[in-house]
Amino acid sequence: MTLIIGLKSASAVVIAAETEETLGAQRRCVYKLARLSGADWCVVVGGAGDGIIAENAMRKIARRLAPEAVLTEEKLEEVIEDVVGDVHNKFIDPDPKSEGLQLVLGAICNDGLRLMSTSGRQVQFQDEPPYAYASYDSELGIYFLERANWKHWDWQNCAMLAASVVAEVKGSIPFCGGLSQIYVLQAPPAPRWRHFSGLFLQMLEFNELPRIDETIRSYMNSLGKNKTVKIEDWGREMGGFEQEGDEE
Repeated sequence: MTLIIGLKSASAVVIAAETEETLGAQRRCVYKLARLSGADWCVVVGGAGDGIIAENAMRKIARRLAPEAVLTEEKLEEVIEDVVGDVHNKFIDPDPKSEGLQLVLGAICNDGLRLMSTSGRQVQFQDEPPYAYASYDSELGIYFLERANWKHWDWQNCAMLAASVVAEVKGSIPFCGGLSQIYVLQAPPAPRWRHFSGLFLQMLEFNELPRIDETIRSYMNSLGKNKTVKIEDWGREMGGFEQEGDEE
């Protein structure tokens, strides 16, 4: 079962997912969020439902967005509607046993931050309520998201909330597990995207960072770095954080 959540605050959009894929009796870890980047925009998309259909839809979205030098809310909505309609016509509607498709998308467009979701053929901007959830066991995640008031939180606390919600659901629902993956999207001058993964994110999920706080501070100080250790610094030292500009 795939689990994807999205939440939007005044300054950031956060998209999170678990990474477990079940193939019969086998389980493996796969990243389920795709980052699509242009010169001045960034979109993160994840899909739940039929895995093959979700991957097909995400590839179609990537191809449609690739030529866009400028990405507006209107253009993004047009592309998502076209792709969702296409995969329904070709794959979902002809198959009565299809698991269907749900998408959650976060975007930093040229005209601002956006959080979107799809249900069936419908595309919705998630401004109110400012969260999205893709899964076929969604009640537990919605329960947690409805009870947190993150609208004015900074991106670090929004990321930690997303990590905690994913961890709670993974611990309660069968076939939903593995490690997790989180993207944080913001408007410049902040990096347009930040990515958390691996064991570092697992520590965020289980609130274990305070226990190692002094260890990391000592290590960072021994390198002559600033004594104010940020969440990014922890992640970099553990190999579980990257952001826009790192690849340059």
